[in-house]
Amino acid sequence: MTVQESDDLTETPDPHGAFPSLTEEQVAALQTVGERRSVKPGDVLYKEGEGSGDFFVILAGKVAVMEESSTGRRVIGVHGPRRFLGELGLLTGQTVFVTAIVVEPGEVL
Repeated sequence: MTVQESDDLTETPDPHGAFPSLTEEQVAALQTVGERRSVKPGDVLYKEGEGSGDFFVILAGKVAVMEESSTGRRVIGVHGPRRFLGELGLLTGQTVFVTAIVVEPGEVL
């Protein structure tokens, strides 16, 4: 599936706790060191193959995480408010493995 093929990307369930939602207190703590930014569909938060990327908290809207291939992009997850995104490369210095694209207007930290 690509973003263009679906206007209604629902948030990926998290039955195993791999992508937990932050509490209001955790979001408030991160706001003391982060910067709020409005986002619109099509905005790329980070792209596969680039540097280590940034850490994002979704405050409003939705972001699709995608794999790139020779046949196009494939959505592997959709994240909504209070979920966070960031590559392991933040800690290891490796390049980014996936692409994160805004699919619903909102705000990130």
